Amino acid sequence: MRNSNSPKIRLVRGLWPVLAALALLAALALIHPAAVLGDGGFVAPIGSFMYEPTQRAFIDYDSESRTEQLSILPSFHGDANAFAWIVPVPGLPEVALADRQLFRDLDLLPQPVYRSRDGDWDCFPSDEVYSPDADSGGVEIIDYKTGSTKTQKDVDKNDQVAFYAIAAIEAFNMNPKKLTFYFLESGEKISTTRTDEHLEKKKQEVGVVVDNIKQGKFEPKAGMHCNWCDYRKICPFAYKGNS
Repeated sequence: MRNSNSPKIRLVRGLWPVLAALALLAALALIHPAAVLGDGGFVAPIGSFMYEPTQRAFIDYDSESRTEQLSILPSFHGDANAFAWIVPVPGLPEVALADRQLFRDLDLLPQPVYRSRDGDWDCFPSDEVYSPDADSGGVEIIDYKTGSTKTQKDVDKNDQVAFYAIAAIEAFNMNPKKLTFYFLESGEKISTTRTDEHLEKKKQEVGVVVDNIKQGKFEPKAGMHCNWCDYRKICPFAYKGNS
């Protein structure tokens, strides 16, 4: 005897294609799994692969209309000639090409604003760069380090601080007189300097490297740093040691 109180399940005829498509996608995911992010993932044909190394997204939510606009700037890498990008959404969305200028504008938001002080100690936007060392004719560039403390010899030959000095001169019109590593674990500060001749030599070395990269003349250098690379799973030259 059938219980008259048992729930009755009825499916709208138009839902059958949707359910069938979802079941097919689930089966394909089990056969050919792929990594997905919170707002979607790539699905490539069997025998091909599609990899998404980076993705940028911006969400604009309107509380009054309760609508959400999702702008996504993905990147992809792989050998598939055709692929699908599946993005789960709660309803039928309006899809359109986004303006790439949006992400360019977002890049500018966290940029520093340089301020100078007037006689009343009020700060206002200025093209001038205020620095405690400005009166002495130079600035000190400090790089805060979380690793182990280096020796003075290591700091003296470090190229990183030289590139900081070049950037300070060319981008901000600064005069870097002192270059300092501040090691947070030990609280130790180690400073060094660079001559104009040394900085010019480093600029030329960088120019040679850039030219070689443009011409495809660079060899992979596998090492422990491969463990932090997004491409390590598909790179044939990646370091195979402990990750």
